[in-house]
Amino acid sequence: MKRWESAVHLGDGYGAAVGEGIVTRLERFMQTKHAGEKLLACGALLVSLGWLGFAETPPAKRDQHKLGLPIHSPVAVIPTAANTRGRLGAHFKTRVVFENSTPHDYPLTFILFGPEGIVDQRTYQIRRRQYYVLDNFLEEIFGYSGNGAVVLLADLNLDLNDPGSFDPDRFVNSPYKFSLAAEVYTDSPNGRFSTTVVNGIHPLVDERTRASNVGITVNENQRVNIGAFNLSENSNTIRAEVWESSTRSMLEVIEFRMRPFSWQQKPIRVSVDPGFIDWEIDGGLAYLWAVTVDNQSNDGSLVWASTIGDQTQ
Repeated sequence: MKRWESAVHLGDGYGAAVGEGIVTRLERFMQTKHAGEKLLACGALLVSLGWLGFAETPPAKRDQHKLGLPIHSPVAVIPTAANTRGRLGAHFKTRVVFENSTPHDYPLTFILFGPEGIVDQRTYQIRRRQYYVLDNFLEEIFGYSGNGAVVLLADLNLDLNDPGSFDPDRFVNSPYKFSLAAEVYTDSPNGRFSTTVVNGIHPLVDERTRASNVGITVNENQRVNIGAFNLSENSNTIRAEVWESSTRSMLEVIEFRMRPFSWQQKPIRVSVDPGFIDWEIDGGLAYLWAVTVDNQSNDGSLVWASTIGDQTQ
């Protein structure tokens, strides 16, 4: 593992303005392209893992398993991350593994989003063909306690006043790409229990699309938290209906009133065994998920909401 060569904190105000401008243009780009180009955008702009085939520092077997597929990108999203205390004395942290397998040194910018919107931005210089592991990602990058989402941007020399800076070819053909994987974990006397939060392409949901999570169970043995990351310049209301599968009865409605570029996560408070979640989104783009956690071990699994189809068709 290689440590940081240098770090630059650009300041809260500057970071918020630049971060909001970058993500706003990404969000507009995603909304204005045709369906085929939007799929390309999801793959090219918001893919967040890769295979470390050419790293000078070989990754551990655990990290090779986490990194999986041969996709690199100059932009990545970690839709949910944690550095916070939980049940049974647990301390939930986020472990991030990433690697610059290119022949270029470049700055990598991290933008942190919380419940109120953009929280902070940090830029670190990463070296060519280097492999990095951060066992408490939010603490090591931002000195932050809590939960949130993070967008990562390689050096693209973006001009926020020039729409041409966000041409899709520029992202696809950028020489500054990286691979990334992430998991939220907690250590206990019985070992480490973790929830993988980056292990593939995350489906974005927009206002024309229905989405759902199935196989939801909340009982004395396990709990479920559901969450959203509003990747939009506008405020957004996201509605999650919790349904009982056998009776087809709605048990609970959970509402997320979200600021622009904000993150939230809430628990399901009713018992359901089994059930499902129907999601509705007012506008813009969002990541939606459900996390099932064992009440004894704190081991968990995260499932992204599956898109059902375009409601306008």
